Formats: sequence, structure tokens, C-alpha cells
Amino acid sequence: AYDALEEQTVELEKQLEELKKSSKEQYDKFIKDNEDELKSIKDETTNEYDSIKKRIASLLPDAMTAGLSSAFIEKKKEEEKIYEEYKIKFNRGILYLSLVSLLPIAISIYFLSTGVPLQEVVARSPKIILSFMPLYIPLIWTTISSNKKVNLSKRLIEEYSHKQVLSMTIEGLSNQIKSIEDNTISEELRIQLLRSFLLVTSENPGKLISNY
Repeated sequence: AYDALEEQTVELEKQLEELKKSSKEQYDKFIKDNEDELKSIKDETTNEYDSIKKRIASLLPDAMTAGLSSAFIEKKKEEEKIYEEYKIKFNRGILYLSLVSLLPIAISIYFLSTGVPLQEVVARSPKIILSFMPLYIPLIWTTISSNKKVNLSKRLIEEYSHKQVLSMTIEGLSNQIKSIEDNTISEELRIQLLRSFLLVTSENPGKLISNY
């Protein structure tokens, strides 16, 4: 039984070796037969990758300016919302000041209607006006503050609108510069355009707030 088992083991080893040899031959044959196809797939994949990479690189300037335009549009919308809010507050402040200013007149008319002499009513008028000063001061302060913030928001809206238009215009100018056949002139114009663009867009509109 041991000898028979040993013979079977030797036979299995031979079969295993033959199988390994056969598999290697089949593998080498498969690689050789498909080498041209694999090389073709590799070349196509490489070319497609290079093409996509070039397209992404060409889109970067437009994407940058589009992103800036979108950011300026968002900031402009925020300022327009703030502008409307403080404009309403300013108008209400003017209305309330007008109403409070009419109160001394209404009280004087009331005194006259009750038979108080005109000279006495005129003499009381300064005291009546002074009694309403606690109402005048906060209303005047709120109205002036709202007016300043309205002016600031309007100035910021103009600033963001200018930057938005500039960032949108830069795309068209960049494409026109690319169409110039002279590479030296094209490169020089591109550098000047980039410098001007960075100079304008790098200015922080927040500096306007310091005057308010």
C-alpha cells in the first residue's frame, strides 16, 4: 500500500509539473496573441487621458473667471437685500420723524381749541418741543445710521457689479488674444491682461466700510 501510494504521489507530481508547463505555455501564447490589442488599448487610453488633461487645462482660465463672476453675483445679491432692508428703515425713520414733529403742533391746536390764549400757547411751545426730545434723538440717530448704510450698500453693489462685468469680459478678451498669430505679442498682451485683472479683483471692497 505504501509503494502504491508513493507511485501515485510521483505520478501526481509529474502531472502537476506538466500542468504548470502547459499553463505557462498557454499564458505566454495568450499574451503574445493579444499583445498588439493590449498595446492598442493602452495607446488609446493614454491619448484619451492626454486629450482630457489638455481640455481641463484650457478650461481653467474660464472656470476661474466664471467662479469669480458667480462669487461677485452672490455678494451683489446679498448687498441688494441689505440695501432694501435699510432703505425701508430709512423711509420709516423719516415717516416717524414727521409724525413726531406734528405732535407739538397738534397739542398747540388742542390748547387753542380749549380756549387757551395764543400768546400762552406760543410760550409753552419750547417746553412742549423739549418734552419730545427723548423721541427725536433715537429716531434721528436711527434714520442717519440707516441712510449711511443705504449709501454703503449702494456703493458696494456698484463695486461688485464692476468686478462682475470685468471678470466676464476677461473671458472674451482672453479668447481674442489667443487668436493673435504673433506669439510674442499674444504672450505680452496676456501678461498685461492678467496683471490688470489681478490688480482690480485683488482690491477688497471691504475697505469702503472704513469710511462709514
